[in-house]
Amino acid sequence: MAFLISKFIVWPFLKLFIKRIEGLENIPDKPSLIVSSHSSLIDGVILLFLLAWHKNKRARAVVTKTEFTGLFWNMIFKWAGAIRVNGSVSKAVKVLKEGGHVIIFPEGGRTYTGEVSEAKKTGAGMIALLAKVPVVPVAMNTFSWWNRYQKIPCFKRNIRIIIGKPMKFRAKPTKANAKKAVKEMMKKIKRLKNQIPFD
Repeated sequence: MAFLISKFIVWPFLKLFIKRIEGLENIPDKPSLIVSSHSSLIDGVILLFLLAWHKNKRARAVVTKTEFTGLFWNMIFKWAGAIRVNGSVSKAVKVLKEGGHVIIFPEGGRTYTGEVSEAKKTGAGMIALLAKVPVVPVAMNTFSWWNRYQKIPCFKRNIRIIIGKPMKFRAKPTKANAKKAVKEMMKKIKRLKNQIPFD
């Protein structure tokens, strides 16, 4: 409840810097796996509160287990309902089968260049194959707003978000099929990202 209430504070603030959102209609009301490009620490926050504001849904994001550790970050992630990477596939599938939404960044970490990187893991593919829910690709140009080299955001920059049409994966949940699924997801994310001017 506290998280959903906080959307009335966080999203209006974020919206000050979000110039355009395309494809909101592509996010289904039913459970879905949101797969996104990853350039900034703000990416997960944007998607969490975008879903809270526009769909009145509390999503859960898969986050790192090696960075942002300690009491403070553990409290933040717990409040946000984050899923730590260790054992994340089964946890994410459980959330989806119980009617929730899950956010994951297949790149595994923030890009160093602003371009979409190759996926490091096949977790997103395995989740999609096991849960058999729509997979919604998303691209954001948050690199110039707040990337890994900046200590604070550049508030003069604007953020654009493109949400693609849902993808469906129905193959058997094998490692090979999960790898293929992730490859298809990344292709779609890259296509969406190429529609956003690099600044």
